[in-house]
Amino acid sequence: MENEAVISNVLTGTKQLERSGKPVWQFTLLSLFISLGILSYSYLNTVIETVSVWNASSHYRAGWLVLPTITLLLFLSRKDFRLITPTINWYGILFGLFFSVLWIASDLINISVLRQLTLLGIIGSLVLTAVGRPLFRLLFPYLALLLLAVPIWEILLPGLKFIAVLFVSTFTKIAGIPLTTDDFALFVGSNRYVIIDYCAGLSYVLVGLLIGASYALLSYRSYFRIALISLAGGCIAILANGIRISSIISFEYFTGIDLDNYHYLFDLPVVIPCFIALFYFLSKLKAESLDHSD
Repeated sequence: MENEAVISNVLTGTKQLERSGKPVWQFTLLSLFISLGILSYSYLNTVIETVSVWNASSHYRAGWLVLPTITLLLFLSRKDFRLITPTINWYGILFGLFFSVLWIASDLINISVLRQLTLLGIIGSLVLTAVGRPLFRLLFPYLALLLLAVPIWEILLPGLKFIAVLFVSTFTKIAGIPLTTDDFALFVGSNRYVIIDYCAGLSYVLVGLLIGASYALLSYRSYFRIALISLAGGCIAILANGIRISSIISFEYFTGIDLDNYHYLFDLPVVIPCFIALFYFLSKLKAESLDHSD
């Protein structure tokens, strides 16, 4: 009976806390919604140039998935966030002014990527101001996912292409396929393959990072674990791309059929099983409980 009374008191206290915090949350969410709308309109050109990159480049089409994914993750985690009452943090205004000055400077020197990055800084500053430091600590990994929508990831292309060549070279040795390489050019008999930017698998990597981060955010609060699981998703994507290229070369070598413009047929049959393996791996991880010590 005593244990039942304790549990009843805890549940009653939790309900009272949720009811008392509800008006604060309503005001905070309304303020954030209006502020983000005004911010989007004020920096509309920066938003448009970001979206235009998603449409123009196959590398960044995953950008269309980022905002819906963040929205869904926040919705699924809403009960955890409600246990912490939002507070105003005035340091957010100082950070917002700092990033606004950076945006003006990047606009003067006309660097679009820098404009987009500073806009993310302004958004983060706005959220910090509205919700306070304890909640911002929880929201920060969700906001960090916005980086996957910014076209800054071409810096990974040389490394991804190098890994692709290394993977194919190792695979062909095991499979007994005579392969010679010249930088990013691969030669198998009379067939010549070139690992161009599209073959680097950057789009796969961004999707893999997004999938890994999504699962991690629903299961963990440790920044290190979230980053580690996100990287695991990216590594699975790199593996999928290497298998895809190796499958194309092997198929053409052993069958003598030149697929030429039909290499895209190998995309889904290879990528889907790899991401299924990723989901299986993630399902075996043990989730941790949310820490409200702050």
